[in-house]
Amino acid sequence: SWNLEEMRRRIKVIEDLGKRFVEAASKIYLKGRRGLVRRPLIRIVSVGDVSEEETRKLYNDAREEILIFSQAFEYFPRVSKELLDAVERRVRVKVILKNPEKMEEDKGIVQRKILSLIKKRLGDRVELRFADDVPLRGCIIDPETDGKAIFLVEEVGVPFEFREAALTSNPGLVRALSLMFNLLWSNSRVLEF
Repeated sequence: SWNLEEMRRRIKVIEDLGKRFVEAASKIYLKGRRGLVRRPLIRIVSVGDVSEEETRKLYNDAREEILIFSQAFEYFPRVSKELLDAVERRVRVKVILKNPEKMEEDKGIVQRKILSLIKKRLGDRVELRFADDVPLRGCIIDPETDGKAIFLVEEVGVPFEFREAALTSNPGLVRALSLMFNLLWSNSRVLEF
């Protein structure tokens, strides 16, 4: 018959063996994974100053291409310097905005002001198209190489200061976002402004 002390002793032996097994297995596993850094799928940041700072960083990091999707691109004045720097580095920039005919009047007014600023500061050095619906907002940089992206979705009724954006450098997610952008681009139109 088992007494309490005998049970405790056997549990301790099993726990000790378990710890040694985990240590040995970890060394083997980590040896095979040496040098591999696992990045999180996404990192959440607040919308506003933080997301704009992350956007500026992405524009500065871009080497080949920046894909921007927005409704009115109302934050353009606060990121225009970094976007201009990217254009001057010969980074290709493509922008999709919401078709002004599909926008509320006040957002259309904001968009017209932004388009005037874009034309003034960047001229024809960016490609610009308009889509009837822009389901995401944000940007993607260098999707074919070491891409990164920041994006958010429209949350009707949620105050701006409570919204969140997602940052990613996961190659699969960046590529999926760029495929969505390219599909939207192929179904969007060039409009005179």
